[in-house]
Amino acid sequence: MRFAFNARGQVCFGPRHRAVELFFWQALAIIQKGYNVKYVLLSADNAPSVYLVPDVVADNLREYCIAFCDHWLHESPDAKEYQLGDGVGYNEEDFIKYLNKWIFPETPSLLIETLGWTASKSDVPALYKNCEWFNF
Repeated sequence: MRFAFNARGQVCFGPRHRAVELFFWQALAIIQKGYNVKYVLLSADNAPSVYLVPDVVADNLREYCIAFCDHWLHESPDAKEYQLGDGVGYNEEDFIKYLNKWIFPETPSLLIETLGWTASKSDVPALYKNCEWFNF
């Protein structure tokens, strides 16, 4: 990724990286508001994605994920769109929507990037090696 600083000292991304620029500014706004957030890795039998989530979620990631997929999706009337007969259909993006709408609307979680396919945590970039990871 290439970026530079303009004359006003602002970060400028190249034209091919506008989506990254948007994520950068959204993440910066979350951090500047004083929210306590951490990176986590989430996947649903696909390439893991890095999300910025509230500290309490990162520190208890398994518990929040299990509460979502084993309870909320099956029991909540607000989860009707995910309920498919005897089962449910969802992915990690749906978990983030759940966090943002129902659990922590005042501290939004944000997609940072999707990593390439990784067979294990040893394949994860160094920046994210110590992050919690949940595969739905």
